[in-house]
Amino acid sequence: MSFMVAQPAIRLPVPTLAMGALCPGVVVGSLATVMWWNRSIDHGIAALLGAGVAISVALAWVITISLLPARPAARWSLVVVFGSSARMFLSLGLALALLLSIRPVPTPFWGSFLATSLVTLVVETFVSISALKRASLGGPEDFAR
Repeated sequence: MSFMVAQPAIRLPVPTLAMGALCPGVVVGSLATVMWWNRSIDHGIAALLGAGVAISVALAWVITISLLPARPAARWSLVVVFGSSARMFLSLGLALALLLSIRPVPTPFWGSFLATSLVTLVVETFVSISALKRASLGGPEDFAR
């Protein structure tokens, strides 16, 4: 006979998630902007816009996830996967809308956008997985709610 053990409801570590998702994105976006700015001002502005879209949508995702109620770690994994996918589609849609409306230089815009989006997604995923593993193993008390 098997018994299911109820998992405690937890909240993701929003400050760590925010730092993990936003700081690397800001660093990569800034480096891309500086790199392209050396070529021309138009290239630099396009790179800044691309990074800005990725960072602003990542910030919106962190704010959204901070508003969600506590839930078991197993249910958070689906929220993180679907939320990250939705965030990437939303940021891609906003980037395309910005590209079609104000027409920045395409190569630095997409290069900066994709590099910033990738680094925010990778770091956000690692932070989320780490937090969920600690919580499911009965980790620190600050994850229990």
